[in-house]
Amino acid sequence: MFDAVWDYISPILSSALEDGINEILKNVSISDIITPAERRLLELGNANDYLDLVMANLGPMMEAGGMDPAPLPPANLDFGMGVADLHDGQLTGLSTIHRDGTCTLDRVADWLFLYANVAVENLGVHYTGRVVSGDTTVVVEVDTAISSVALYFVARGDVYSLEADIDQFIVSEFGKIDVRIDGLGSLDYVMSPLAEAVANLVRDDVSRLLETKVKQAIQDALNETPWPMFE
Repeated sequence: MFDAVWDYISPILSSALEDGINEILKNVSISDIITPAERRLLELGNANDYLDLVMANLGPMMEAGGMDPAPLPPANLDFGMGVADLHDGQLTGLSTIHRDGTCTLDRVADWLFLYANVAVENLGVHYTGRVVSGDTTVVVEVDTAISSVALYFVARGDVYSLEADIDQFIVSEFGKIDVRIDGLGSLDYVMSPLAEAVANLVRDDVSRLLETKVKQAIQDALNETPWPMFE
């Protein structure tokens, strides 16, 4: 009998329950339900001070770990009007890493989630190389300047071990790249295509370095800096 009438009773009960719950909750705000500590977890920017501390520790770690300056791999560039062999690449400025905007900490069950924006500024890249075009070969010095690179990452850690694990790491913005090439001499006419090829190389190599070694360095710094806890 119950099964026979349930399809008719269920919509009536559901509607009545929904109306009753809405009547009870209509004068209840979110602040009446969650505790002050839980409200802090919802506040944007509640991890700003923590990230500032992590970044302050990270800069010296990078310098001590041989990441500022950081070596870059050699490259052979075909820029259409010739080829360039670049070597002794070196990147400077990674230790300028700092918080860039709002960082927030949230807790879900037994996990803490950190949403962070950081950046590096005034990066410099230097190469020594050889450029060949036609029958002419010259030795060059290549310098590039990168205004800034913005990064976004999400890290998580369980509330017991607080071991950090970066789930998401994105180069969210790559700033302007200025290229200067000294020593072209009679090959000055290849400046424009060569500079474009160098800029593309630098963007790829620096992005790759950020997404690997810098990501790992941030994770190490998080693990060495106690995460803030909310009771």
